[in-house]
Amino acid sequence: MRRVQTQLLWSGVLFASLLLAGCSGSGTGDTATLELGDAIVREVGELRGLLGLNSLIFSGIGLALVWVTLRGIRRAVHVVWRLGLDSSRRLETTATAIRVALVALVVLFVLRRIASLAPVLLTFTLLAAVLLLGAAYARQLPSVLVGLSLLLRRRLRHGDRIHIANHSGTVREVGLAQLHLRRGDGATLFVPNRLLMEEVLTVEHAKNSEPVRVRIPSAAPQHRDQLELARRVALLSPYRVPGSPVELIEDDVENRRYCIEIHTWSVRAATEAREHLEQTLDSALAAQARARE
Repeated sequence: MRRVQTQLLWSGVLFASLLLAGCSGSGTGDTATLELGDAIVREVGELRGLLGLNSLIFSGIGLALVWVTLRGIRRAVHVVWRLGLDSSRRLETTATAIRVALVALVVLFVLRRIASLAPVLLTFTLLAAVLLLGAAYARQLPSVLVGLSLLLRRRLRHGDRIHIANHSGTVREVGLAQLHLRRGDGATLFVPNRLLMEEVLTVEHAKNSEPVRVRIPSAAPQHRDQLELARRVALLSPYRVPGSPVELIEDDVENRRYCIEIHTWSVRAATEAREHLEQTLDSALAAQARARE
């Protein structure tokens, strides 16, 4: 069955290529096939000039620069968001648009260069690629459609906490085919987007977060290094909404005692977040005190 499907695909590619190559209706089928073959052979010879050493070196350097730029934009936006300077995620939309535009420009440049040398061969290759990719990824099409809907409607955002199919985690990235979740233990979970339409989904939005305040468990007066350690512990808490601020609040002015405040996803998670933060703060400050001795 798979062999028959492959033969049908290649037959469709050849038929479409013949039509798009501009074969005239007055010529016979053999003449059209010969003209197409001659055109492809001639265009292959034209493309050999693009495979020279200098062309390959410049192409490799260009692709490397584009890749570094894309990674740099993504990493910079992520760092700004983690620092709490872009809690509304406005920079993410702008950065995504810039990355898409940059990739589109590179693809258009390459296609235009090839089209100027080998239009018939390019048409044949594109049709074959589209049909083969469609056959290979037919099962992923529902996930891609759901991913497009999520990206356009922005139902899920980076930092939201979801529960689906006995799994839970924080949304790290909404992709076209998969949803990337970060679990409480730090592991990454990849969920196919189609499950979002098949399973019951519970979403706790980051914008509806609940503040959790904990007193720093150390003797007064509390020094700067203790406060900085407490801030780092709170910043790395798995219950903290990513991108939300971490605040040090003076609780006792006379004795210089402080509380630390984070934001979690819901009232239901506030109790667990408070207990976890108290335990981690106590362990970290105790380890710091032992290191000083």
